[in-house]
Amino acid sequence: MRKRPAKRLVTVALCVITVVVLGGLQPLFFGVQTFFGINALTILLPLSGVFMVVTGLHLYQTWPRVRVWFKRNPDKAKQRDKLQRMTVVIAFVLILAYDIASAWYYALSVGIASLPLGSIRVWSWVATALLVVHVAQRWRLTVSYFRPAVVSCKIQAARQQH
Repeated sequence: MRKRPAKRLVTVALCVITVVVLGGLQPLFFGVQTFFGINALTILLPLSGVFMVVTGLHLYQTWPRVRVWFKRNPDKAKQRDKLQRMTVVIAFVLILAYDIASAWYYALSVGIASLPLGSIRVWSWVATALLVVHVAQRWRLTVSYFRPAVVSCKIQAARQQH
């Protein structure tokens, strides 16, 4: 399967932004309210906005693959695999959307200092677990985005010859 440079760029950017946001949230959950004298959420909330835009682009780029999930497959094992992947992705998107939307709502309505970090922590960890499951379900595809394009093309050409 050939990957376009834009799709590769969006997928790698999404991975990097996700790691930064999730990594930045962990100290916050355990009481570290500031990074270098700045409230952590003044950095993480705008970054979560960028995350949502890049996630939207990622979903748009992978939409043809998602549409295939809704087509019935006569092979029961493949149908079960598709259903499991679809369930994980839908749950991940819904939980993460709720988590980010509620964090933004509380930050804008009651202020960053009085955010209910307990519920945000739980939803973020659930979303992180679902993200790990999502990547694990298609780990070869995920890893392929981080290979140089020339090496990836040579590997695919070698596979097609065999």
